Amino acid sequence: MKMIFKYLLNTSHRMLLLFLAGAVPAYTKPNGVCVAPAVKKIAMVLCLLLLSQSSFCQRNGYNLQPDSMLFFAMGISSTSINRQAFDQWTRANYNLVESRRVNTLVDFGIIGGPFDFGVNLNVGSAFSTSTFYIGGRLTSKSSPISSWLNLEFGEFLGVFTNIAPLNYVPTPDQVGQKLELHYRQGYIGLSSKNFLNFLHFNAKLGKGKIPFNTGFYLGAGFQPGSNDWKYGYYNTDTVFVGRKIHNIPKLGRVQVTGGVFVGF
Repeated sequence: MKMIFKYLLNTSHRMLLLFLAGAVPAYTKPNGVCVAPAVKKIAMVLCLLLLSQSSFCQRNGYNLQPDSMLFFAMGISSTSINRQAFDQWTRANYNLVESRRVNTLVDFGIIGGPFDFGVNLNVGSAFSTSTFYIGGRLTSKSSPISSWLNLEFGEFLGVFTNIAPLNYVPTPDQVGQKLELHYRQGYIGLSSKNFLNFLHFNAKLGKGKIPFNTGFYLGAGFQPGSNDWKYGYYNTDTVFVGRKIHNIPKLGRVQVTGGVFVGF
C-alpha cells in the first residue's frame, strides 16, 4: 500500500485521482438526496483488489515483462460530465433523473516496446465512450507500477428511449418507428493506464499458465463537436437517421473517467 500512495503522490495524475477520491459533482435525486454511487463502487473495488490475498501483474506466465504482448481487460468505470442543466430539464418535464450507473470498461490493446495502442470502451449506461488510443510508456520495466500515457480519439454517446423533445411532431418517415434521443459527439483526450507490477498471479491451465493483470485507468477528454441532440431512428441499414433538437440543454464538453480493470 505504501508503494501505491508514494507513486500516486509523485505522478502527474494527482488531479485526476480526485475523481476516484470522490471529488466529483454528485447528482441530486428528485427526493433531494445527493449521492455519487459510481465513485464509491470504483473506490471499493480498487481497495478490494489491493487488499486481496491474490495478486496480479503486467507480466507473462514466467513472471517477465515481454517487449511485446497482446492485452485484454475488463473492469468497471465511471464518467463525470457537467449535466446539471439536462438533469433539471428531465426532472421538470418527466419527473426523472437518469441514474449515474457505472460502465463496463473493456480494453483490447497491443504493447510493443515503449509504445502501446488499442481500443478502449466504457459502455453500459446512458452515456458511453468508444475510443482508439496510442501512446507510450512513462516508467521503466523495473518500476513497481507501469504507467502508459495515451492519446485517445473516438466518440462520446448518450442514448435515451424514454425521453422525447417537448411538443415534438414526428416527420412522416418517423411515424411508426422506434424513436430515440441521441447525443453523439467526437471525443479527444489523454488517459493514463497503470499496471500494478509489484503484484502477481498466474492461473494454471493444464501444463500452462495464464498471467492475470490488474490496474487502474484515468482519463480526461474534450468534445470538439457542435453539442447537438438528435431525435430519430435506426433504418434498415442500421444507420441512425435523426433531426437536430435545439430546445434540450446541452451537456458539458469536458469529462473525466476513472476505473479499475483485471485482464490477461
